[in-house]
Amino acid sequence: MTTLNLAKSYDFFKPEDCNERIHIIGCGSVGSCVAELHARFGLTKITLYDFDTVEPKNLANQMFTQEHIGEPKVEALSNIIQEINPEVKANLKIQPYGFNGQKLSGYVLGARWVRFPYYCKAQYC
Repeated sequence: MTTLNLAKSYDFFKPEDCNERIHIIGCGSVGSCVAELHARFGLTKITLYDFDTVEPKNLANQMFTQEHIGEPKVEALSNIIQEINPEVKANLKIQPYGFNGQKLSGYVLGARWVRFPYYCKAQYC
């Protein structure tokens, strides 16, 4: 297992400066891409929320591939981002029943049932 090389982005972003959890609510077209980018930037404290499974219609605009059809989106996305950045595994959490209004701390990206994605510090949401 090779550690993710962050040399290209380290001058302007240091993942160790982000100590708080990132909650991604909705793992479809927006949420899956955001989770991928966070993993590529070296962020590892991620929680994924989605109750849906991967369907053939999702392949056109989401991160998933044929092999993911039938899997819960949070599990498929978890495997994808761990393949990109194995260090994610230690702190990754999945919520296969979606977001149910529980209190969150850290950063929240809502990419489900909203007109546009929002990203904010949980205490201000």
